[in-house]
Amino acid sequence: MRKSILRFLKKASLSLFLLPTAFTQSNAQQGDADPTIDVSAIPYSIPLGSNGVIMLVLNNIGQTTDIVANSLEATISVGGNVEIMGILSGSSADWGVQTLTTGTGNTIKLRNFNGGVEIFVPDTVYLSIKGTVVLPIDQTITVHIQYFNFNNPLLGGLQNVSQGNMTTSTDNNTVNVLVTAPLPVTLSAFTAEADGCAAKLNWTTTEERNFDHFAVESSADARTFHTITTVKNKNSLNGSTYAYVAEQPTGTVYYRLKMIDVDGQFKFSDVKSVHTDCSIKNTWTVYPDPARENEPVHIKLTAGTGMKTVQVKAVDVIGRLVISKQYDVVSGENTYVLPALANGTYMVSLVDAYGNLIDQTQKLVIAK
Repeated sequence: MRKSILRFLKKASLSLFLLPTAFTQSNAQQGDADPTIDVSAIPYSIPLGSNGVIMLVLNNIGQTTDIVANSLEATISVGGNVEIMGILSGSSADWGVQTLTTGTGNTIKLRNFNGGVEIFVPDTVYLSIKGTVVLPIDQTITVHIQYFNFNNPLLGGLQNVSQGNMTTSTDNNTVNVLVTAPLPVTLSAFTAEADGCAAKLNWTTTEERNFDHFAVESSADARTFHTITTVKNKNSLNGSTYAYVAEQPTGTVYYRLKMIDVDGQFKFSDVKSVHTDCSIKNTWTVYPDPARENEPVHIKLTAGTGMKTVQVKAVDVIGRLVISKQYDVVSGENTYVLPALANGTYMVSLVDAYGNLIDQTQKLVIAK
């Protein structure tokens, strides 16, 4: 994976950074060689203990003077959350490590050792970094390029005094890296299957450490998900098994797990689909109709397998919601007694756990 990323970055950067250069004999005393440096992190966020890549891009914006070997030093320093491991394959062969400190927050210094070739063509260098500590802040990676002015080394010249670049704003650059902690739960299995008018979800973990809970999410289109329930963790170091039965109307519904740790970090499971074809249609009626004021009003619901709850709603003639009550449902016949209503006309509806209207809205008249 890393090799393919590096190959892609290499190809993408060549056209940008290997600008046409007049390969004439160097005369560094002219003083207009001006190396630049840029840095990016791939990816921006890396898990604790995992590796990322720093890409350094070096170039020369000098007009007439080429850069010679052993005249550039690039210093890269990282924050305390990460450690520089060294140069990766795929980097420019002209660059070598001059010094590399160890531990977190370390520094690497590169020098353009290119075998004595006079003209040095700046190119791309890839450094491996590793997340070693987790802090709730971005760690800044700082790079600095320093140019040492040389006489022509192939003509017997000696190094002149050290000098900075002509355009000092190109000497430095920074990028941020965020190290994240891996979620303290490992999901080993997640299945979903139809059971009448319901979806049976089962999942297993192999390890749980400081884990908080699961959010069971569903979707009608596999794009927009909403939470239908939460399941508390069992915090077993050896893993646990979980199950949940979701009410589902006829059709296809998609499910996934959102795994949330105690710090609020989360990740998602794979998405599973469940198709149901209920053999019994859910039907209901309200009675008596008309009913007397302050006398009981009943709902009779014949439910198919899988429906576990139902929401009964009633609105008056001006659209005010006067009843909104949830009832448990069993397969077959269910009878519910509604709260007392004043005289008037009401529209009564039943809604399943997914917000779907059951059968059709019915009119209820309460008379004095």
